[in-house]
Amino acid sequence: MFLPFSCNKKSTVTTNEKEKDGKKREYRSAARSRRLIRDAYAALMQEKPVDKISVSDIVRLADLNRGTFYAHYANPQAVLVEISDEIVSTMQNFLVDFNFSHFLQNPLPLLSKVEELLTANFDFYRKINLPAVFADFTDKIKNILIERIASDTSLPKTVRNSPEFRVALELFAGGLISVYLSFVQGKIKADSTQITGALNMLIRHAFVQFF
Repeated sequence: MFLPFSCNKKSTVTTNEKEKDGKKREYRSAARSRRLIRDAYAALMQEKPVDKISVSDIVRLADLNRGTFYAHYANPQAVLVEISDEIVSTMQNFLVDFNFSHFLQNPLPLLSKVEELLTANFDFYRKINLPAVFADFTDKIKNILIERIASDTSLPKTVRNSPEFRVALELFAGGLISVYLSFVQGKIKADSTQITGALNMLIRHAFVQFF
């Protein structure tokens, strides 16, 4: 009497498992395609101007078909836009629970997150050189940092509103980003650990006069 019910239940479980496995394979395949497209784009940026990179160039180097490319991107420029947006989004996520006062006391946790991001993607970031493609990329990152600190209510209002603090903040944010860009571009002869250590030491003393 109960055999058909048991079989149906087993069949349902098996079907659900197959659907889950299928979705996992589809996700892995899509992720692989995007990675191949992005890597191909980065490699092509070493050979020709961005506006000369075509879909044909990308799919030929990535060994994919045009349909796969258009399943993920509307055009070649969309590849760079996605990469830029991802970096901006990552920086915003780093700053979700950001407290500037705590950061000044111990900058290392946030600096270590940035170091980990850069070292994990170092060769890729060096190839794409986003600041050279998007003139506003550096300002966008800098403004995110400045706005987050300026709106941090853990700081005394008198400090946040002082012209001296705003000048120091502009110098701090611009300098920090400049150091990281110079590191990625190979202009600073130091490894990521040395960069993090130097920044950690400098930041701890940079705003002492305001607190």
